[in-house]
Amino acid sequence: MATTKLTQVSKTTYASIDVSKWTGAKTKVKKSERPVNVLDKKPGEHDAATLQSLVEGFVADPIGKVALKNFKASKQVVHYSSLACYQEIELKFLLSALAVQRPLSYRHVKNITEVYDEKKIQYVNVLKIKIKGKYYYYVIDGQHTAVTYGVFAKWGYFSDMGITDTTWTDVKVKCQVVEFDNFMFAREHFLGINGDDKLKLAAFDRWKNYVLAKRMDSPSAPTKDKYEDSFTQQEILESYNIIPVHEKDDENIDKPGAFPRVDLLKDLTEEEVHWFAAIHQLNWDDRAVDSFEVLPMVNLRHKIKGAKTLDNVALKTFIVTLGNIIKNVTGSPAKFKTLTERTYKEWFKIVNPNDKVPTSPPADASLALLLMMYYENGGQFTSISKSFIDDFDDQGYTMFHALDQSLQDMIAP
Repeated sequence: MATTKLTQVSKTTYASIDVSKWTGAKTKVKKSERPVNVLDKKPGEHDAATLQSLVEGFVADPIGKVALKNFKASKQVVHYSSLACYQEIELKFLLSALAVQRPLSYRHVKNITEVYDEKKIQYVNVLKIKIKGKYYYYVIDGQHTAVTYGVFAKWGYFSDMGITDTTWTDVKVKCQVVEFDNFMFAREHFLGINGDDKLKLAAFDRWKNYVLAKRMDSPSAPTKDKYEDSFTQQEILESYNIIPVHEKDDENIDKPGAFPRVDLLKDLTEEEVHWFAAIHQLNWDDRAVDSFEVLPMVNLRHKIKGAKTLDNVALKTFIVTLGNIIKNVTGSPAKFKTLTERTYKEWFKIVNPNDKVPTSPPADASLALLLMMYYENGGQFTSISKSFIDDFDDQGYTMFHALDQSLQDMIAP
């Protein structure tokens, strides 16, 4: 199997085990251990925070105190009456629509106050919506501007309008108000104004609004294809206890079933989502979903011949064995991906000594290395197209041979 090109030396000591079998206990995950599903909403169930609480939070925070100190040092003068033309809504009646707004950034509010120019203050975009007979005013764009109104009012800078530090929530925010019967307008507005001309949206922010546009705003009537498709994929994932989360959700991102890479779902069919989700539940239910479990596993599905269902005992056994190999060799899909990157570079240096080593391996590399391990270990599943593995074989010297010798010995005893 190894050829004269095999120059690797043992760097790591591996226990002598059968990598195709998993002897560890299967962890049962409690619902309380999984991520909070922020998209589990019903029509009319809108998350919101009062602008008053956002202002008070900033003013009380150390960064707010620094902002006040810096603003005072700038010797600027702020007059409420100098602001642009407006439609007024008292701050105490405003809610920040959390479903269509990024989290408030104290640093951004600080930056606004420090370069404050009354002539450049823009309208705050507000959605006026009636819920159970009562009107509510949701800020759907410009919450940082609205919070800045409140901050200056609480700091006492709008005394020219009769606003004091005790009546600061009466400060009137200049708004552009649109009345609508649900949040559909808010979502479209948010996605539109946060397009190419502004800071790029996180994939989850876009995904959240697509899903909720169907789940909350139009559960019974047809909507846009992108809303319908995203909602369908969301429901499929939830059926396997996989919960999409924001890539910066540090509290939930590592919990069992957490899935921060919704961007990978863009072109997947329902069958493909079912496929990788079922494999995760089968092999990795106690872990967050790694990107390796999505496109490489969908790619594997495309290479399988015949019925692509885990009801097929032979296919299910094959998939479980692949999972066992990853568990025994690296412990997790993420670490297997790292092993592949390192191994591919070692293999490439040997077969292409005069070429620059790529910064990252080809997309097929992880799947190729995993299948090499499976067959070197004596795997018997044959209903699969393996021709792509030839791209990682140079005259009999495969990527498998670039692994540490002790790891080769463990896999192919």
